Amino acid sequence: DGAVNPDDPDVKLIRAGSHPDVMVIEADTSKATAAISVDQIRMMVPFLSHTPSRGGWRLVIIDALDEVNINGANAMLKTLEEPPEKAIILMINHGARPVLPTIRSRAQFIRFDPLGFEDTRQVISRSFLEADPNWVDVAAVLADGAPGKASMLAESGGVDLYAETCQALSAGGISPQDIDALASQWGAGGAKNSARRQVARLMMDRLLTRAARRGADPQALGLINRPDEPRMDIEEAAINQLINAHPPHLLADLHGQILADLDYAERVNLDAAQVMFSALEKIMPRR
Repeated sequence: DGAVNPDDPDVKLIRAGSHPDVMVIEADTSKATAAISVDQIRMMVPFLSHTPSRGGWRLVIIDALDEVNINGANAMLKTLEEPPEKAIILMINHGARPVLPTIRSRAQFIRFDPLGFEDTRQVISRSFLEADPNWVDVAAVLADGAPGKASMLAESGGVDLYAETCQALSAGGISPQDIDALASQWGAGGAKNSARRQVARLMMDRLLTRAARRGADPQALGLINRPDEPRMDIEEAAINQLINAHPPHLLADLHGQILADLDYAERVNLDAAQVMFSALEKIMPRR
């Protein structure tokens, strides 16, 4: 029936992190930037060259592709192009950053349909037992059917920051000093704030996508929001202000430009706070 048997020896080894034929590559959060390095990616080569210890397949899980730096991405190309026999390389992509075309062309994409709002909410509420119910509701909306995003929201304080950003937009704009304070929070540097910077990208994507589409077609709300998803008043007010302040074609242009700038800043370790200041300054309604 597809269910996992918790008593299976392989399942026990994987859960313990000690399966000899499974390698999980994750970002090293002790480093200055929370990225998967080229040295970590190169560890795949000797691992995949060994005969499977348990006689089956070898599995490499890259968690996540969003966190692989440019040198690491280039280092994995040859392995992806000519993978060893009986080897699977599973690359998780949260969609926080675009996948390089050179990797996309060498991989088979498996897309998972997003969960409905209620299912997402149930998963989040079980994962964060002590969370305020209102926080769970907002996190379930912002997760867009991907409960794993709630972990980033919790780690980053993204729910409160997003509400603060929407409040600033719905108020018709804020002072440059307040923009700087908000941008400094979203773009905080260092490995410990990596999740916050990823959430900043996701939230800018969410706001500008909705504003651009609804500005071009007021009936687009039903195409953007999931049927069972509640609307957040503060977000609706922010989107309406964006629509009133900018024509839809400009919102679409800003969307592409801002996301590209955030991606570039993360890739080459630029000051994300400065990029966020520029982004917020561009989208804020003029008083």
